[in-house]
Formats: sequence, structure tokens, C-alpha cells
Amino acid sequence: MSWAAQRRLIILAIVGAVLLFGIGGIAFLTFNKPASCIDGKQNQNEEGIDCGGSCAYLCTASVVPPVVSFVREFSQANGRTDVIAYLKNPNPSAAAKNVRYTVELYSVSRAVIAKKDGVVDFAPGAEIPVYLPNFYAGTAEVDRAFLSLDASSYEWFRYDAPPQIPVIKDAQISGTTEAPRVLATVINPFVSTLRGIKLVATVFNAEGNAIAASQTVVAELAPQASAEAVFTWNAPFTDAVSRIDVRPIIVLPIP
Repeated sequence: MSWAAQRRLIILAIVGAVLLFGIGGIAFLTFNKPASCIDGKQNQNEEGIDCGGSCAYLCTASVVPPVVSFVREFSQANGRTDVIAYLKNPNPSAAAKNVRYTVELYSVSRAVIAKKDGVVDFAPGAEIPVYLPNFYAGTAEVDRAFLSLDASSYEWFRYDAPPQIPVIKDAQISGTTEAPRVLATVINPFVSTLRGIKLVATVFNAEGNAIAASQTVVAELAPQASAEAVFTWNAPFTDAVSRIDVRPIIVLPIP
């Protein structure tokens, strides 16, 4: 065999070895990926597939489902119907973001006359208000509202640090009978500024039923500062006021 032919064989052998090594490396990386929380397998110390153990997301089986504390509809004299609901997360260190819900409003004949979808964040151990103003403005007589949670949208994650939410105090009735108002003091106890604080005020009668609700936003609250939150209505309450509850709407960070 001539020297030129031998050289060609050597070059082809080297190229083949390089290609074989490259293909083998790609195959190794493809089929021998390290265990992770997004590999679709139950490995590492996971309690389920890609959940529990060292993973950020918790397994649904290890979390207590949220509960609907109450749902209440109230029709105003002007024909507008609002809906208020309280949802509770009984888990002290588990949170869920963008949980889907559906609210349906039924007539006295049990027909669905209005329906709306939305999302809510569940902070650990918190009871969260869901307020839907002007939910219905038709002529059918309203009987009741019903809220359902979409369990397939639960993605629970550990959240041990309490969210930064303001302190609410001194909620009281103001204004006139025809145009009542609720005033409340909002306090920022933290060392950082709070922005876009969404608040819901719910008014209850002596039987503990919600008779009205309203919402407002405090645009910005400096550290250790306070501000007055004002909630208004353009129609009288349908019953005597026994209790006022003002709660912030908690928006959780992305895990």
C-alpha cells in the first residue's frame, strides 16, 4: 500500500473516531440526564413525580385543599348584583398562585344567569376575599351564587416567609345613609415601600351575612407610614351594619 493510501486511511480513522466519540457523547447526555424536578420521573428524594422532597413544588396529596368559607350575592336598589366570597388556605407553609375559579349566579328557577372566571393566589394560612362588582345587571330574580375551584390548576409550593401585607385597623362607617362610606387606616409595618395595595371591605349584618362590599387601591405606602382607605357605595345598605371586615388581596411572587 502506498504512503498516500495509508495517510488517507489514517485520516479516515481519526475522523471516524471523532464522529463516534461525538455521537456517543450526545447519546450519553440524552439518555443519562441527571435527576431533576422537571424530568417527569419520581427520583431523587421526591414524594411524587417532580414534587415533594427537594423540589420547589409540593405534591397535591400532601396539601390540604383550600375551602370556600362563604359566597354571597347582594342586589342593590339600582338592580346591580355584586358577589363576595372568602376562600381559605388551611396550609401554614404552602402557597399556590393563579388558582382558577368559576362563579355562577343562579335565578330562583335554578338557571345560570351569569358566569365569570378568574384566578386567585393562596397565601399560607390566609383567608382571601374575591370581590366581583356588577356581576349581573339583568332582570331575572337572583337566588344564589356558587363558586368552584379548579383543582387541576393547583401548583402548591413552599412559602415559609409571610407575605408583606399591610395592617388594617379602625374600619368605620361614614358618609350618609343614601351614600355610605367605610374608612379604614392602612399601615405599612415594613422597611420597604408597598405599592398597588388592593383592599376589599365587606359589610356584615347581625346574622353574619355579607350585605355589601367594595374595593379600593392604595397606590403607594412608604415604610412605617399609614394612609386612609376609602370605600364607597352609591346606594343604601339593605340591612343594619353589625361588622366591617377589610382585607388586602395578596399577590404572591412567582416561585
